[in-house]
Amino acid sequence: MIGRSAAIYLSGFAAGALSCAVLLLVYPPLYHWFLELLRRKVEAQSSVIEDPALMIGSNNLFASFMLAYGGYITARIFLWLDTGEGHRLLRRLERVDPLVRDIRDEDIKYYLALFAIPVFILFFNGFILGSFLVLYIGELEMYFSHLFPHGYFEFPAILLAGSIGLEIAYQGRAALSASGGRFKRAISGAAASQLWRFLAAVVMIVIGANLEAGGLLEG
Repeated sequence: MIGRSAAIYLSGFAAGALSCAVLLLVYPPLYHWFLELLRRKVEAQSSVIEDPALMIGSNNLFASFMLAYGGYITARIFLWLDTGEGHRLLRRLERVDPLVRDIRDEDIKYYLALFAIPVFILFFNGFILGSFLVLYIGELEMYFSHLFPHGYFEFPAILLAGSIGLEIAYQGRAALSASGGRFKRAISGAAASQLWRFLAAVVMIVIGANLEAGGLLEG
């Protein structure tokens, strides 16, 4: 699943770099507004959490937790609410994944919950990274110097967390495609079995956050 996680992340990176390059050529003010929005987000976080390592670490830990277990939690909430019949429009997901044909209409929402969160967060994180590439296109050395050495730990952690979310999602999908009653046990068992991998991602994020905070303080 690491490979699939990386593929989604790199797709987001390519989309971010390409779309922002076009945006910079067509309407530069909108691109700079987008960067300003990101800068204000970082400043808002800094005003709440003054310790750089804590701020960076908490942000990455939350993203990693949502990557790994956000889909699982959402699916469990749907199960708890027992929302009943799903919307027929969700059946159009067959165009993306033919295996959805084997899932009952009322169960497709669980499929969507499992996949949507890890896929979106992976793609969005890659998109943000790609959008900054455009800003540093003439200064790639500076671009990569901002990513490393903390990136050696943070990127694998993000991809690992994403692979956990995808693993849970694929096991849940297999259970939905089989027979009723197995889904809850399948995703709960998958979530529990992936806990040690998530702890490994946490350790990498903490190390990366401290390295990144050290770089910010030196700068």
